[in-house]
Amino acid sequence: MCQSIYISSQKELPEIPWNKKSPGFYIIKVDHPGTLEMLQPILPADFVYEALSFMGCSCGLTYGEGLENHEQRVKNVGDLADYLDTHKQNNKLLIFSTMWNDFPDDYEHKDFSTSDIHPDEFYMEEMVILTVV
Repeated sequence: MCQSIYISSQKELPEIPWNKKSPGFYIIKVDHPGTLEMLQPILPADFVYEALSFMGCSCGLTYGEGLENHEQRVKNVGDLADYLDTHKQNNKLLIFSTMWNDFPDDYEHKDFSTSDIHPDEFYMEEMVILTVV
């Protein structure tokens, strides 16, 4: 099952379309009613987006030992970090990562800073609501 990384925002954010000639980081607004219904209790905001990678899913927004396409993964995570840093100004961004295989009653809340992204490995913590600081 693929990892899904969602971002909620108080303000509308720009989408970055999929580029099939040069796949990389992209972000789309979530408009599927069922997905929005599942996310509403977790990310209660007017605007919800999904962050995706060169792989066509969020799985490429992780890197570390043993994973293929290391440079592309690092670039996609860097592009995600730049996007978050740009759009956190005067805004409240929340991130939620899941594989939709666990549905707890409550979710832990933590702060997330892009400056904490380690250069050797990165994996977006799952099942935690992260506030971008």
